[in-house]
Amino acid sequence: SKAAFVGVPNNGDVSVYLVSGGQRYNLIGNPYPSNIVAEPFRSENADKIEATLWFWDNTGNTALTQMGSGYNGYTANNFAQYNINSGVGNSGTGIPNQASKVPNGTIVVGQGFIVQAKAGSTNPSITFKNNIRTAANGVFYTKQNQQKEVFWLQLIAPSQLTNTAAVVYKNEAQNLYDLYDSELSS
Repeated sequence: SKAAFVGVPNNGDVSVYLVSGGQRYNLIGNPYPSNIVAEPFRSENADKIEATLWFWDNTGNTALTQMGSGYNGYTANNFAQYNINSGVGNSGTGIPNQASKVPNGTIVVGQGFIVQAKAGSTNPSITFKNNIRTAANGVFYTKQNQQKEVFWLQLIAPSQLTNTAAVVYKNEAQNLYDLYDSELSS
């Protein structure tokens, strides 16, 4: 399947605000149309984020959806980790010898990951800069046993009103409203 992206790819500085309350975890992603290197990204933002990056990796499990901890089908913590200070990654699959699933410090195009804001920071903003871009290969974490090519988008209003939509890629579909699309009920 193919996806068409429309618009101008990010180039130059990209700033992202982080939540610094609670446990301070923030889901962010590589904003560039190229891979990025974790070390200079952290170096630029060392006063704002901790040194560990987490990548969701549920490929070693039988569960088809992310359900939180304590549910059947989870065999490990499901998050591959990369410690920028030590330059060492660890797979999250719980399956020995999964070298292909160990983060190597290169974050691929479109990859989401979790950072933790530094304790005591007040709504910090991190910055991605062009100098962190690379042509080196990285590891892409994705759900391998998904039955269809589906991306779930969830919009949550400040009042906690939630709207969930599925984006499905099909070769037969058009970029217009067609028989593969459903309208939201009003």
